[in-house]
Amino acid sequence: ITTNAASVSWTDVLPATAWQYQLNDSEIADAESNPINLTGLTANTEYTIKVRTACGEGEYSDWATITFTTLCDAIAEFPFTEGFELTTRPGCWTEETTGTHYWTFGQSGSSSSYTDAHSGSYNASYRHSSSGDKNKLVSPVFDFGEMTVAVLEFWRRNPSWGDDIDYLKVYYRTAGDAEWTLLESYTDASSSWKKESITLVNLSSTYQIAFEATDNYGYGMGLDDVLVREASHAAEILTYSLPTQVSEATIVDGTIEVTVANSTDFDVDLTPTYTISENAEISDPVVTGEGDVRTIAYTVTAEAGNTKDWRVNVTKAPISHDAFITAFTFAGQKEGTTAEIGSENDTYTVDAVAEWNADLTAIAPVVTISN
Repeated sequence: ITTNAASVSWTDVLPATAWQYQLNDSEIADAESNPINLTGLTANTEYTIKVRTACGEGEYSDWATITFTTLCDAIAEFPFTEGFELTTRPGCWTEETTGTHYWTFGQSGSSSSYTDAHSGSYNASYRHSSSGDKNKLVSPVFDFGEMTVAVLEFWRRNPSWGDDIDYLKVYYRTAGDAEWTLLESYTDASSSWKKESITLVNLSSTYQIAFEATDNYGYGMGLDDVLVREASHAAEILTYSLPTQVSEATIVDGTIEVTVANSTDFDVDLTPTYTISENAEISDPVVTGEGDVRTIAYTVTAEAGNTKDWRVNVTKAPISHDAFITAFTFAGQKEGTTAEIGSENDTYTVDAVAEWNADLTAIAPVVTISN
């Protein structure tokens, strides 16, 4: 059985060379070989086929009937999400158990511990009053194509019962006939929903993930909001500022230019505020330079592991020789007016208009002067 084809064979009670078959409600067709190769089927679809022997002279045996389901198409569009918003196991997910216990899908992990999903109404859960039973909840097949690094995110919730905790292990395999490889183990309890993130390795076109829960007398293992996405390759510094900068920093392709006040103490005032690409990391700064210029070097590492080197050039603004009043206001200034500041023959004046009833003997102006 594949996604769009199936080979159906049978064993005759007596030697035979001709048969008939019927697939679902289609017309009865003749078969001249055993097995019958069915093509043009739809992925993840249940089919019923009936086969009977042609005994000659218009006589036929009884129908023999089987039902099968075609395989699911590999998921090749990302991000992929699964919120378990059904009361049955989602299509294309399967289970591998060492006992008789299975994952359940609905509104609870345990009525005495939690009943709320992380989001939506339902979640997956595994809880039984025993110890040692294990069950893998196996994802659909992923086709990662040319993708080099992917990320798995999910939410788990496993409250303890005293010292007893149900465990979770996450596995991957690169093909359906490959061995499972452990990615991560979670043996700590979490009474509330907790987000986990794992980098997926050895990506393939037939990749699967498994969530293996183990009974250990705990209050159950809840699983919700599974996300599989491509890891981000962004390694950018998005914003950057220093405490004494006098204008907005310019950021262009790995280089940042910052002008700071001339009074800046480079031993004190080079602690920046910045934002970087989501899920990226930034190295400690390396500062070089002398005089009125400093260069700060960083390396930003993207979530996918690629890096980008950054250079911040910090320059002190020149000493200003300006000695001007640039703005002048006071309580009692006439509404709607602005003080006029001017000069003539090196004489500087400020002309302002007060309200008719202002007390001119008590003016307390607010003055702005040159930097």
